[in-house]
Amino acid sequence: MNVGLLSPGEMGSAVASTLRKHGATVRTCLEGRGARTRSIAERDRLEVVPTLADLVLGSHVILSIVPPASAIDVARAVAAAVRATGARRLYVDCNAVAPSTVRAGAAGAVVLVATRAATEELMMTYPPLLDILSQS
Repeated sequence: MNVGLLSPGEMGSAVASTLRKHGATVRTCLEGRGARTRSIAERDRLEVVPTLADLVLGSHVILSIVPPASAIDVARAVAAAVRATGARRLYVDCNAVAPSTVRAGAAGAVVLVATRAATEELMMTYPPLLDILSQS
């Protein structure tokens, strides 16, 4: 399974480590990111792609794990990449932002916000991802 991760900070790094430990390929886009994030991505051996469009095209699911203040901008950027590529990908927002706000910002993408109903839908859609996460 190919998982796109935005962004490999402290929490994203922990998720990436768990996914990789169980065989997933984890990739990220570091466009506009700082030296610290680049260092974390290198340390965690994430596959780095040059653009969000490449991330969308190369991932089965995209996890957004960013500071709440960045969540809407990230959702909009991913939605733009989804529209530009025509690749419909599952976008899972794992941030502390109201679900309705994220859905509005990510128009064009298949959006799941990390709620109980979303987790159940994710389990039905991508069981390998949930198997990996449940084994940690």
